Amino acid sequence: MPTVPIYVAVYEERPADVSIRRFRGIKRAAHVEQGTHWHQVIFPRRFTIRAAASDQHQPRSGPYKKRKRRLARDRVRLKNGRYVQKGGQADLVFSGEMEESLTRFAAIRGFPTRATVTMEGPRYTTLRPYRRAGPDKVSEMQFLRADELHDLEEILNQSTATGLNELRAPRTTKAT
Repeated sequence: MPTVPIYVAVYEERPADVSIRRFRGIKRAAHVEQGTHWHQVIFPRRFTIRAAASDQHQPRSGPYKKRKRRLARDRVRLKNGRYVQKGGQADLVFSGEMEESLTRFAAIRGFPTRATVTMEGPRYTTLRPYRRAGPDKVSEMQFLRADELHDLEEILNQSTATGLNELRAPRTTKAT
């Protein structure tokens, strides 16, 4: 199965009282938290009926939409043994195979400057949209609205601040 990497990079300056090694560890943890939030909260919104209007999806053809809605209405079994999901209204959902495989599991890696979320999708999910007909599904899934970007920035800032506060918190030692 092909993988779909998602990249979000943010650069910050290190406080003078924190070592480079510790600051990188704090940033890694913050980016993992950011990537986890994106995969569990933001990414599933791509597969809703309302996503087409707010996420700048490429228009689907009239005959395709009509066929998809008819298959959903008549509950016709597809070749993969599934049925058309969500009434045929959601742009990124036909049988639900892509949604299921991409939202099930993700490898989230944190780096000092970015988070990388890698998911496995069906064979037709590719990073080379010029080789197939139809809309670029990968770019539609990767699209970030301004409010979602703001949420990710807030998570990164809060997680970094929490990590720095834990680092600077006074430590008590137990006398024996």
